[in-house]
Amino acid sequence: DRFFDVSNLQKDLGARTGKSASTVLFFPGARFGITMLSTAILARLIAPEQHGIFVLALPAVFIAAGFSEFGLAQAVVQRKHVSHKLASTLFWINVSIGVLLTLAVVALAIPAAQFYEQTQLAAVFVALAPYIFLSVLSTQYVAILQRQMRIRVFEVCSLVGLTLSLVVATIAAWLGAGVWALVAQLLLSQLALFVLLYVNTRWLPAPPWQANFLEALHPINFGC
Repeated sequence: DRFFDVSNLQKDLGARTGKSASTVLFFPGARFGITMLSTAILARLIAPEQHGIFVLALPAVFIAAGFSEFGLAQAVVQRKHVSHKLASTLFWINVSIGVLLTLAVVALAIPAAQFYEQTQLAAVFVALAPYIFLSVLSTQYVAILQRQMRIRVFEVCSLVGLTLSLVVATIAAWLGAGVWALVAQLLLSQLALFVLLYVNTRWLPAPPWQANFLEALHPINFGC
C-alpha cells in the first residue's frame, strides 16, 4: 500500500505542478510533430486504398478502447487513499471489460466487411482488436504515474513508443506490407507504451482471485 502513498508530494506541490505544466505543454507538440511526420512518410509508401481500409476499422476500435477504460483510472488518481488491493481490483475489472470489447470487435469483423464490401477489412478488424486489450493494460499504470505526479515519465514513454512504432511501420511499408504496416504501427505503439510504463513503475497487480469487488463499488460508481 505504501506504493500508493503520495503524502510526501504535499511538501513541494507547487514546484511539481509547475514542472508538470511545462511537460504537458512540450510533449503533446512533440507527439503531434511525429504524427505529422508519420502521416507524410506512410502516405508516400502505402496506397490510398490501403489507408482507406485501415481507416474503416479505426472508429470501432477507438470507441471500444475508450469504453474499456470506464473511468476507473481517474478514481485511482483522485482518491485520497488507495490500497494495492483496490488498484489491483480495478486493473482486473478493466482487463475483463477490455477482453469483452476485444471479442466484440472481432465479432464485428465479418459483418463490417460485408457492409463495406471490403473482404480484407475482416482481417484488419481482427488484427486491430488486440489494441483494445493493450490499451486496457496501460490504464492503471498511467493512473499510478499521474497519482505520483510523474507526468514527464508518462509523456516520455508515450513519445518513445510512438517513435519506435513509426520506425517499424516505415520499414514494413517500404518492404511492401501495405495496410499491415499501419496495423503494426498502432499495435506496437500501445505495446511499447505498456512495457515502458511497467518498467518505470514496477507495479504488479495482485492475482485476480484476491480482488475485492465490494471495495471497488465506489470507484466504479465514480467512473460511471
